[in-house]
Amino acid sequence: MLFILSAIPAIPFLETSTRANHWLRKFLYVGVLGPIYLFSGICKIRYKGILSNLTGEWMRDIFENMDTAKKARVHLRFVQNYIATHPTVPSCAMSWGNIVTELILPISIIARADIWQLQLVFHAAEILFHVSIFLLIGPNFVRYCLMHVLAANPLGYVERMRLREGKKKQALICKTTSPEVAAGIGDWIRVGWAILVLGGWWHVQFKSDLLHLFGSVPRNRRVNSYFPFPELSMFAKPTENVNIIAGLVLTFSTALVQIYCMVN
Repeated sequence: MLFILSAIPAIPFLETSTRANHWLRKFLYVGVLGPIYLFSGICKIRYKGILSNLTGEWMRDIFENMDTAKKARVHLRFVQNYIATHPTVPSCAMSWGNIVTELILPISIIARADIWQLQLVFHAAEILFHVSIFLLIGPNFVRYCLMHVLAANPLGYVERMRLREGKKKQALICKTTSPEVAAGIGDWIRVGWAILVLGGWWHVQFKSDLLHLFGSVPRNRRVNSYFPFPELSMFAKPTENVNIIAGLVLTFSTALVQIYCMVN
C-alpha cells in the first residue's frame, strides 16, 4: 500500500521522464523494502539484546516454546523437532541468517540501491528467508515472496542481458529520444514525499528508544506504534536481555547512512 501511494507522484511522468522512473525504482528499495527489514532487525536487537542475536538464544526460545497450535502450522515437523531437541547450532545459524537478511542486506540496499547485483542478492536472500519461516514456523509472511519476485523485475534483467549481447545501439536511441529537462514541480513533490516517508520510518524507531530510555514505557514492553508506521517488533517479545542503547545506536547510525546517501 505504501508503494502504491508513493507511486502517485511518479505515474504521470513515467512515459516522459527517466528521472521519475529511476526515483520510483529507488524509492521501492530505500523507502519501502529496506526499512521493513531493517527496522524488524533493529527491534530484535532492541528487545532481545546483542548476545541473544549472536548466540541464537532467541531462536531457541521460539522452537522450544511452540504450543500445539503453532506446531500444527509447521510443514517440516521433523526438522522443527530436531532443532527443538538440538537447538544450539541450528538456532545460532538461523539467527546469523536473520542478522544478514534484516540488518546487513537492508542497510546495504538502502545505501546502494542502484547496484542491480545487490538487488538480486537482496531479493534471493529475503525469499529464502521467508520460505524457511514458512516451512519451520508458519505462513506468516510467505506472501512477501511474490512481492520480491515482482520487485526484482525479472523482465528488466532479461532486457539487460539482451543489450549485453550486442544491442546497445537501441539503448542509445532510447536515451537520445527522451532527453531530460530541468527539475520541475513533479520532481520536487517526489523529493518531499520521500523525505516525509523516510522521516516517518525513523521517527517511530527514535520514539521507541527515547520512550524507553526516559521511562515513559517500561523496558519489558514494546511501544508498538502504528502511526505513521509500525514499529515492526512482531517477533521481538522483550526479554531480560533488552538493550535499548544498542537499538538507539543502530537507529541513529542507519539514519546517518540514509542522510549521507540522500545528500550524495
